[in-house]
Amino acid sequence: MLLVATMLARTAHVAALVTPPVADTSRFKHVELIAIQGRLVLMVLVLQGGSVHQQMLTLAEPVPQTKLGETAERINVQYMDMSAKEVRVRSVQMNLLERKSPN
Repeated sequence: MLLVATMLARTAHVAALVTPPVADTSRFKHVELIAIQGRLVLMVLVLQGGSVHQQMLTLAEPVPQTKLGETAERINVQYMDMSAKEVRVRSVQMNLLERKSPN
């Protein structure tokens, strides 16, 4: 992490400050799914406390932005204010329910 701060300081010609990670458990706040091109989707995850994480996802097939928005909204409602452990437990429970429900 110190190397990243040094590179940032040199590139931006400003001081960079390195602090240790916050010890408390991060909690889910909000997710956005943004169609980029074809099967490529940008996932933006916001945690309580303002931490933001981005990841590019490649889907099996293209999904319209409206469907991505609906999916993100369902995720936001289901997982609001949960810790990572709580999200994992809920996800496993939901997967089991989906397998048991008739198609």
